[in-house]
Amino acid sequence: MTGALKIVVTVKQVPDPNSTLTLEADNTLSREKEVVLDPGDECGVEEGLQLKEAHGGEVILVSMGPERAKDAIRKGLSMGADRGILITDPQLAGADALITALAVSRDTGVVADSVAAALRARLRHLHGNDPR
Repeated sequence: MTGALKIVVTVKQVPDPNSTLTLEADNTLSREKEVVLDPGDECGVEEGLQLKEAHGGEVILVSMGPERAKDAIRKGLSMGADRGILITDPQLAGADALITALAVSRDTGVVADSVAAALRARLRHLHGNDPR
């Protein structure tokens, strides 16, 4: 192996599933409610930690969002992850999968399969081969 294994786990905050959800005037979920680390992302952090235990390396958490998204990273760090990266830029608000994947790739230095998959999907869409 040319270097230590870097296990990148994306994490995000979601409205607390135990709270009452309300919609804004534009039919989006209200972001003023209590938010928590996405329960599915907790599973991803655990899987990353198991990979680290089995193969060595480090678990790096990445979240893209406002400053309060640091709470999701803190939760993952408390579970045992090694470090976290918060990508926060108002211009990324509402970014699609490709822009998100490119931002994560740029800020982590890791080109993941998700970046390639998002790029292929965007190219299919741009060239009229979108299966949707």
